[in-house]
Amino acid sequence: MKHQQNRHLDVYTFILVLPLKQAKAFDRVIIKLNHLTKLKYVPFSQTTFRWVYNLTKDNLSMRKLILLTSLLAISFSVSLHSENPLDFWLMRFLQVGAPPTCSISGPDYACDNTSGIIFTGPAGMASYAWSISGAGSIPGPTNQQTVSVSSGNFLLDFTLTLTVTDANNSSSTCNKIVYIYLPKPPANITINPSPACFGTTLDLSISAASSSTVAWSGEGVTDSDGTFIPDGFGGFINKTNAVPVSAGIKTYEVTVTTDYGCTNSGTATVTIGQPINLSTTVTNTCSGGSTGAIDLTVTDGTPAFTYNWTGGATTQDRTNLAAGTYTVTVSDAGGCTKTISATVGQNPLPSASISIAPNDTFCLGSNVTLTASGGVSYLWSNGSTTTAITVSPPSQNIYFVTVTGANGCTKTAIASIVPRTAISLNSPTIVQPTTCSSSDGSITLNVVGATGYDSYQWSTPNGSGLVPTQKNQSGLTVGTYNVTVTSGYGCTATASYVLTGPGGCDCPTIGSLSASPSPACVNQNVTLTASGLANMGSTYGIVFKSFAAPTADPYTGGTTLATVNNNQLGGGGTSATATVTIASSGIKYLYAILTPVPSSPACRPSATTTLNVDIIPPSITCPANATVSANASCQGTIGSYSAASLSDNCNPSPTVTQSPASSTVLTGHNATQTVTLTANDGNGNTSTCTLTVTLKDVTP
Repeated sequence: MKHQQNRHLDVYTFILVLPLKQAKAFDRVIIKLNHLTKLKYVPFSQTTFRWVYNLTKDNLSMRKLILLTSLLAISFSVSLHSENPLDFWLMRFLQVGAPPTCSISGPDYACDNTSGIIFTGPAGMASYAWSISGAGSIPGPTNQQTVSVSSGNFLLDFTLTLTVTDANNSSSTCNKIVYIYLPKPPANITINPSPACFGTTLDLSISAASSSTVAWSGEGVTDSDGTFIPDGFGGFINKTNAVPVSAGIKTYEVTVTTDYGCTNSGTATVTIGQPINLSTTVTNTCSGGSTGAIDLTVTDGTPAFTYNWTGGATTQDRTNLAAGTYTVTVSDAGGCTKTISATVGQNPLPSASISIAPNDTFCLGSNVTLTASGGVSYLWSNGSTTTAITVSPPSQNIYFVTVTGANGCTKTAIASIVPRTAISLNSPTIVQPTTCSSSDGSITLNVVGATGYDSYQWSTPNGSGLVPTQKNQSGLTVGTYNVTVTSGYGCTATASYVLTGPGGCDCPTIGSLSASPSPACVNQNVTLTASGLANMGSTYGIVFKSFAAPTADPYTGGTTLATVNNNQLGGGGTSATATVTIASSGIKYLYAILTPVPSSPACRPSATTTLNVDIIPPSITCPANATVSANASCQGTIGSYSAASLSDNCNPSPTVTQSPASSTVLTGHNATQTVTLTANDGNGNTSTCTLTVTLKDVTP
């Protein structure tokens, strides 16, 4: 503002900068009042104009000095005094405030490559406009009182510019240069071991100045501040430990703050593996051999696995092992290791042997049986896998057998056999008994190839008078006689001789036995018939017997049912018939035998049949399912139920019992009970049927 003395008129000049629309309106008011003289107005920007006015004292007496401030930061003082009300209205247009004070508070030095550096402008402004140049950036809003800046590289700088505008639309601009002279600390985490097995204590460390503040975080960290220790090179390391509480990928974080305020954070991950579990299945070796094996099973852990056995083997399983203890260490991709030992024992060999029957020197042309023992399986040199083999070599021969024991171990046994010349029996000298029942027959053998060490074994199915081990026999009855001669080398010869006596001394035969009716009832008449009788002569009749079980000797024991003597035989001595009753039920084994009993056990024929006596159970059918009504207490009783149908092949009136008995109490709506009716024919045969009784609540 300029103050001029002009003919006693005080003239004041001021410059006002306003937007065009606002300026024009202001100008119209001023011209109408004619208190001010407009000198000129020129464009100040695209939307703002600068107006220049002169204010004379004659026109307006100054009462008060008003400070006017333009956007060009030029201040003017105007004093007005007027009785005209419009003058005071004009004063309101002239009261333009002083330009705001612009200032930037914040650090003069910044850490390199650091975000979140805060700068603050003056409070109370209508608007803020931040901008930056150089080695920095503003990632967030630029129209707030505060601004967050991210710095660039070390030893560079950035310039921060702020423009503030107050409530009167006055603006000021200021700058601040910030130097990036503070290095950010390193935050590179070292984890050892990595990867690691679950349960392992981790060592976490970073290189950091001992004046720094360190904050660790992550699963199982034991000391969040860590401990500073010298690194051996003039610096320090901050260390802490962590014990993870579960397997998986774990992330650990550290924040380092220097004593001059720079902060840096770093993270590192480590894989925590599930511990390995090992088990072994051992196959023992055989005594003196190397047939043992170890089957190693790996569970859990992190594939892939490596194996390190004592002795250098690297396979999972081991074979062809001698007796001893073997140790393996298994490592996985997750950093876990596990060691296990297994002991291969030594199983005994089987006690392999071969027995020879009859002996190792045998008669040429005969058979020798070789029997192996001591194991559970066998393999002969001829390919056979049976326990015993039968051979008949034409000359001396050697046989091998591999015997396998229950433990899988094997051993070989050897047998040598030698054939000898055979013996034979030529026609003997036979003297026949004089009668069918006399004991005066004899047999004298004629042995060819005897060695002097021969043995004899006689037998007869129907004769008598033998001395079994004697060479020649005398005092014989009618019958068949068998002999086996064995030489000292084991050669044998057999023969059979028949003494017929005077002739007509054949043993009787019984063709068959039948029973009718079959099946039968207890105490029912049953007709027994023995048919196909032969050689009965005038001596033998038939006895009918009953047994509870089959027997090899019906001439001994049993219950006699009937006897038919020789003179009672029918059909010219070819059949015998008798009517009997059976007093008890069951399966009866019936036999027909000779009477009197022949003296020779070989001449004791028989015939047999089976008779079922009342073994068929009765037939019973239950009535339909029943319903009983419940009383007020929701109870009812089971009734007495009769069979819908009842029959038996022997007893016309079988007895019937009921379970549970009648009057049994049922409780509860819709309660059910299975009732069983049992029919008994009195001879141990029973049948059952069932019905269901349901309790119904019919009380409203």
